[in-house]
Amino acid sequence: MGAAADPGCFVAFHSRTDVSNIGTWMQTVGAQWFWSKDTPVQRSSLWWQTASLKPTLMLALFAGALADRVDRRWLLIAVQAYGGCRHRRC
Repeated sequence: MGAAADPGCFVAFHSRTDVSNIGTWMQTVGAQWFWSKDTPVQRSSLWWQTASLKPTLMLALFAGALADRVDRRWLLIAVQAYGGCRHRRC
């Protein structure tokens, strides 16, 4: 196994990814809050935009666990094929 399989390396990488995602979410919420105070816009649209980041924040842990348990080549091919079909609207 390589250095990437080291549990300490994984924990450090995963915790930094979580902090980054939370920071991005906080920045988006702050920017939209500031924007909503300056312009008369319905707040429901701002909440929908903010909630759009929640799946990324919540599913990152499960995606990492799936990547650890499934053959990486198969997962990469499946995700790329799905993305290609979504892009082409198959």
